[in-house]
Amino acid sequence: MDNGTSMHQHWDKATSLLETLGALTEGLDNDGIDLRFTLQDLKLSGERHGRQFVKTMELAKPKASFQPRPNAKEKNVQLDGEVQTDIAAALSSLYSQYKNKLKKSRNFARID
Repeated sequence: MDNGTSMHQHWDKATSLLETLGALTEGLDNDGIDLRFTLQDLKLSGERHGRQFVKTMELAKPKASFQPRPNAKEKNVQLDGEVQTDIAAALSSLYSQYKNKLKKSRNFARID
């Protein structure tokens, strides 16, 4: 889950969607669902209940990306504290972890 500051305005919707998806998939994945974030080591592994996703999402909620200066006439004038994420790096790391897990299980032909 991308928890960069640009996601602040979408966080409640993303949390609701994740809770719904968690509820819909309960019992379908033998080892549960994993949740990772782009900016924190906070993670949830093997979760089988949507309620726990909400709790974890609350812990990882990004701060507002725009902190306008006092007396600013326009909204979003200053980007104090904005944190951007590199989703490609995050996905690459996840892919590497998954590939290593498969290698250990020896249940694959070849993945590259």
